[in-house]
Amino acid sequence: EKELEKEYAALMLGTKEVLPIIVSNATYTTKNFQGCLKTDKIVHMLIADEVHNLGSEKLTESLSQEIKIRMGLSATPHRHYDDEGTQALFDYFGEPVFEYSLKEAINDGHLTRYFYYPILIDLTEEETDEYWDITQKLSRYHSNDEKGGLPEFMKNLLIKRTRLLSGARNKMDSLKETIENLEDHELVFEKALVYCGDVSVIDEDSNERLRNIEEVTQLLYEMNFKVNKITYEEDREQRDVAVNALKSGEIHSLVAIRCMDEGIDIPDARLGFIMASSTNPRQFVQRRGRLLRKAKGKKYAHIFDFVVRPPDLSLYSPDEHSYKKVERNLFKRELERIKEFCNDAENGPVAMGKLREIRDRYNLLGYE
Repeated sequence: EKELEKEYAALMLGTKEVLPIIVSNATYTTKNFQGCLKTDKIVHMLIADEVHNLGSEKLTESLSQEIKIRMGLSATPHRHYDDEGTQALFDYFGEPVFEYSLKEAINDGHLTRYFYYPILIDLTEEETDEYWDITQKLSRYHSNDEKGGLPEFMKNLLIKRTRLLSGARNKMDSLKETIENLEDHELVFEKALVYCGDVSVIDEDSNERLRNIEEVTQLLYEMNFKVNKITYEEDREQRDVAVNALKSGEIHSLVAIRCMDEGIDIPDARLGFIMASSTNPRQFVQRRGRLLRKAKGKKYAHIFDFVVRPPDLSLYSPDEHSYKKVERNLFKRELERIKEFCNDAENGPVAMGKLREIRDRYNLLGYE
């Protein structure tokens, strides 16, 4: 506080022209910090990086109304499933005035061109039974009450469904097979990022519960690859060591859940394996951007996306209408993410064509 007071004094005396103040969201929104700002005497400009993070009710209420010049920066200013938070941000910062798309950045040479490969995964018989049980419950709600907000039990069902898909057993075999066949794409497994689901699974050998990130890391070790994992348990210094090890080639891959979505710059990464992903645009925009940074000797990035194929539920019920609308809406959200990846990929039409059978089943062939 004393240092800030001193700098303000220099500004008001004219011995300093500009005073940059860099501060975290948590500190900025405190009364103590805002009490130090001399907005009544000096013109201030607020620049909010990753502005979507300021959209929570607690933070938007703390934004200073005294600062009149405001700029928000974000690749995804719209908050997922939070229209009120999004509107609060737009009310404070204004509507978007400048946009620069990922396609433009690629075409202008600021990002690396990439190939996208959706890998279709089938659920096991046991997983399909559980999937059918969840779908039945979801369809009953949709058929009886399509008005109003989403009740808590529905949110819990959707979370349960997401966890089921994230931890699908066949993904592990498919990951192993995909890595073994990388030479088909003239690639080798190096400088790779592997994104796992935040789920636990039952280890088939020990019959013990194992986190998906541990399972993936163990698989890669068994394939004789050097890997590090990044979780919330590692501090910044440990993460920097892991990132530098990847850059130098000391290790082949970093395995993470969400810790690499923001705040970590790994331009050398050129292979991406998405074992699980939400339909939140922020997550897949950040992850794709993480892999498209420019680096010396990096001509293309290659993204392998493990997508669970919706099971054929006609074997469970002859009445398709009761659940097909629910399935179509849920898959359409997943297709939106896949379409985003395909649109800017070098092999976009081919990648999208791999989902033709599923799109045909749900009458989504025109959804390009």
